[in-house]
Amino acid sequence: MSESSLSESSKDSEFIESSSSNEEYEVEKILRHRIINGKFLFEIKWKGYPISENSWVPEKELNCDKLLKEYMEKISLRASNTRSETKPQPQPVKILSMEKTAQSIVYKVILDNDQETTISSDKIRKLNPELAIEFLEQRTEFSEEK
Repeated sequence: MSESSLSESSKDSEFIESSSSNEEYEVEKILRHRIINGKFLFEIKWKGYPISENSWVPEKELNCDKLLKEYMEKISLRASNTRSETKPQPQPVKILSMEKTAQSIVYKVILDNDQETTISSDKIRKLNPELAIEFLEQRTEFSEEK
């Protein structure tokens, strides 16, 4: 079940219809999300399929409004069931440096709107954990085992 084979189905159902056939896939659960370039992607567990068939689906291709609302309320990102047309918040795309302060760790980052700013480690872990991991891995030195 690839992301490209999914399209929107009937408005009130919890189904995704495959564009290559008349099959419908039922969303069992929304497991987690990512935000890439200000857009939500959701990892979907499909009803009747093993977890190896889970896939990442853009929000605009989902047609399971009830599950989406429940998931968003659960993680407290958006409580509304409407798909917001508001301008997305800028997202970090590059980490320039990291600094430890008395209270926390802060990162100097470049956002997707080319602005440079400073954000907390908690915030970067929520917005783009892969970016933080990559930054830290590149700067970690390992000793050779003998």
